Amino acid sequence: MPLLSRPSLAWKNATFTEYPRCCGPHGTHLPCSEANPFDDSNQCTQTNSSMFFAMGRSIRSRDWRYTRWMRWDGSLLEPVWESVVAEELYDHRGDTEPYDVDGWENVNLEAEPSLAAVKAGLAEALKLGWRAARPRLRER
Repeated sequence: MPLLSRPSLAWKNATFTEYPRCCGPHGTHLPCSEANPFDDSNQCTQTNSSMFFAMGRSIRSRDWRYTRWMRWDGSLLEPVWESVVAEELYDHRGDTEPYDVDGWENVNLEAEPSLAAVKAGLAEALKLGWRAARPRLRER
């Protein structure tokens, strides 16, 4: 209710998404060790969620998007946070075009040593999840 009555109230400081990847292009059976989370052909369309290879969880702040691809535990239906398959980090500072988000995601900066602190902060916020990104609402 506070957001509806006061639209100027700041909401979350980031958005969160998740996207699964399977072991190979639909209809093929690549070994999971050869799967590439960056390959768009390995979508999990019509795949039972217990059979996913990896789950990508992303956090998008005003300035950055960080994605952590993690191995999937098919029995718990949860990603294994410590089992990293790949990471992505994209710089959106200066991204003023509301319709050109992809134009800012051409260079994966996750291995850039000077951005280690940025990546670590985003990884921690991602692990804490969207609930931790909510503002503390105070009624007046």
